[in-house]
Amino acid sequence: MALVGCLEPIEEPCVIGRCCVLRGALQRARDAFLHLLDGYSLADLVRPRSRLRTMLAIAPPGSVHGTNPCRMKPESPLDQP
Repeated sequence: MALVGCLEPIEEPCVIGRCCVLRGALQRARDAFLHLLDGYSLADLVRPRSRLRTMLAIAPPGSVHGTNPCRMKPESPLDQP
């Protein structure tokens, strides 16, 4: 995850690279961010499921309205009013 071009995986050359303090600070901030996220699972992040479903307009599993739009057949132009 490159926050700026001089960080991995991009590692572009930089004219101020030899004296830049920002690069080290951003690397430490990125590492701290990723370390913090390591303490969470996906289940932790989607725990308020009913509130998330409501906010994202997602019907509960098994619901007639819970069709995944990615799996739906494209609408026919004839179905249009």
